Amino acid sequence: PSCPPQIHPPLPKEVVPSEPVPLPKEEESDDRALKSSPEEELRQLKSREESELRQLKSQVEQLMWNLESRIEKSVSMLETRFEPPRQSVQELFSRQDATLPKPTNMPCAPPEESLPPPHNIPRALPRTVNNRWSGVIRDAILDGEWQAAGAVACPIIVGNGAPHYEQHDWKILQQAKKTIMENGIKSEASRTMLDWIFTADTNSPHDCKNLARLLLTPSQYIIFTREWRQLAELEAARPREAQDHLNGITADMITGAGAFSNMTSQLQYPLALFHLSAQQARQAFYAVPDANPVPSFTSVKQGLTEDYTHFVDRLSNALASQADMTEESKQNMFKLLAFDNANAKTKAVLATLPKNADVGDMIEMA
Repeated sequence: PSCPPQIHPPLPKEVVPSEPVPLPKEEESDDRALKSSPEEELRQLKSREESELRQLKSQVEQLMWNLESRIEKSVSMLETRFEPPRQSVQELFSRQDATLPKPTNMPCAPPEESLPPPHNIPRALPRTVNNRWSGVIRDAILDGEWQAAGAVACPIIVGNGAPHYEQHDWKILQQAKKTIMENGIKSEASRTMLDWIFTADTNSPHDCKNLARLLLTPSQYIIFTREWRQLAELEAARPREAQDHLNGITADMITGAGAFSNMTSQLQYPLALFHLSAQQARQAFYAVPDANPVPSFTSVKQGLTEDYTHFVDRLSNALASQADMTEESKQNMFKLLAFDNANAKTKAVLATLPKNADVGDMIEMA
């Protein structure tokens, strides 16, 4: 008899380990992003800060360019189209009591009927102060600046006819206030804004006071008024020739005090007196200390993980607030501390530079 074939189960095959399936590139990048180190996040943050600083620098350069353009335009207009009627300070001072009533409520500007309209402008064009400043106050309220809405400044525009007012752009005043609050009044950005405001327009003493109320704290405003008065008294005591239009000026005329506190009398000023008053007010701004004092420049040191350019910016701001130092001494101290107050890692890199290297070379090397 034949034997039936025996059926055996198949032998198991050798299992070869499969290669790992590579992840898509997007998933890999997401996984690396989730595992980013704090150093990477810090570098990204510094990159954003540098971008914002570059944007701010570009805005300041644009403002300076606009300032130069407006100055050139104003000078050209004065030289070619305008020959203002000259009235000496002596005549203005001697006729003050006879021609002007005693102010009772000290209005911000003269009433419409008190000034003749310019010859080249229709009579219906002049506006009252409320109408002139309604747009500025409205923008201030819409932006939430309730306190600033009450402190406005109206620069004087001198054309072919009588002087008249033209309001400051509220956005410029708002940016100036924001710059001073964030960077301090001693910073370069704040000084640039103040220089632009005080030189781009012709401001009366009343305008200078309103600008100070808007941009300064109450304690800073007290220091400003005292410094402005002292500068005005020194300027009034300076000897001048008889034919000088500023001969006979007083401190009250420069600061808009006493009998010259109302705009009716200030509108009769010669153009040179407007410029002198604004110049003295701007110098008084520079004497005002910061609301938040900057620490001593010797204590400004680079942190362990701080970017060197950020440290240099802090050191520069601290030195700029030192009113008792000359510009030459500030530059020498700036160069010295830019190396001495750097951290150990940065100082090791800067030590390879020659002794006559400046701060720009240090920034490039770091």
